[in-house]
Amino acid sequence: MRIARLVLPLSLTLMSLPITAQPAPDLSAFAFKLVAEVGRTPGNTCVSPWSIAIALGMARAGAEGATAHEIDAALGLKDDAVGTLSRLASAAKPRQIRRWVDGASTRVDAYALHVANAAWLAVNAKLLPDYTRVLENDFKAPPQRIDFRRPQARTTINDWVLRQTKDRIRDLLPAGKPDADTRLVLVNCLFLKAAWADQFEPDSTQPLPFSLADGNKVDVPTMRHTHNYGYAETKQMQIVELPFEGGDLSMLIAVPRDGVTLDDASAELAANWGALSQTGSQLVALNLPRFTFETEAALNQVLRALGVRTAFDREHADFSRMTQKDDPVFISDVLHKTFIKVDENGTEAAAATAVMLAVTSAARESTPPTPIPVRADRPFLFAIKHANAGLLFVGRVSDPR
Repeated sequence: MRIARLVLPLSLTLMSLPITAQPAPDLSAFAFKLVAEVGRTPGNTCVSPWSIAIALGMARAGAEGATAHEIDAALGLKDDAVGTLSRLASAAKPRQIRRWVDGASTRVDAYALHVANAAWLAVNAKLLPDYTRVLENDFKAPPQRIDFRRPQARTTINDWVLRQTKDRIRDLLPAGKPDADTRLVLVNCLFLKAAWADQFEPDSTQPLPFSLADGNKVDVPTMRHTHNYGYAETKQMQIVELPFEGGDLSMLIAVPRDGVTLDDASAELAANWGALSQTGSQLVALNLPRFTFETEAALNQVLRALGVRTAFDREHADFSRMTQKDDPVFISDVLHKTFIKVDENGTEAAAATAVMLAVTSAARESTPPTPIPVRADRPFLFAIKHANAGLLFVGRVSDPR
């Protein structure tokens, strides 16, 4: 029996996230394993565990048996995984603050945030009614029929992703995908653009040396600011937390100490994220390079390394809660793209993930304190987190140029 293909592209442009009634699931272990696996390829790396989790969550809603268990285990979820992920998907709402607009105090969004989910369904696909309701009600993605045999299908989906991510994620689906065996394309888009709560002065930015992993040094535009930031340190790294406007979104910069590799620092963050992400206020003299880059990765092997194996097996994948028995599916591809930009004003970030399934056979002192110097002048790690929605992006900067 031929196995139909389900494409689940998840397009995420991250900005800041909202306050939610329940704490977000802890995706830190999943996040840092992802960035370690994707980071095996030399260069800068950025992944969105949030984006990938929502994409997998839409597929997970149709899974049973080992297929469901392996996805849950990889994400670090136990009870009610689908409900947890659907709540996470709906939690992304901008926090509101008061500003003076036209002479009046008005509640406005603290940052730009756009979220959208979509599901494209092959003309001959046979989704089960209960799964369709999950897409419609829990993920706000009612299926739309489309002919994947026509080249226009790829254009339609890629154009939609491009619009939702404010022109940041282009060609999420490469040439040749989807194809005639595709059954379903599930897409999540989240766009984020947030300003620092305390912005860097552009006049303070100047070229400073940055030590590359090979020992060479290059001059890169480096932002400088002394401010009371969240701060934590271990024997292996220094961590600075930079808040964005609105108070519920921040970026953590983790700078390994001399002789400590990014892999070692990443492993420590993964093992102790709960403690290390709770920083205390300290006066910090921060040097941080500006950086802008994109990451494109096929995640099939990465997810297999994290334990998601059965879902990719055309003979044993069990998505029996998704499609009728005569139209079984398996995951054929998981594609991921991200964009991130960090400068004096703040950050803009975007990510897109495509999962494709095919038909199967401290107190102030009286004297001014001495600022703690933190110089991100060597390869470093970063993470964007929301107080209630959890980790949005994690990455490593090997070369800010």
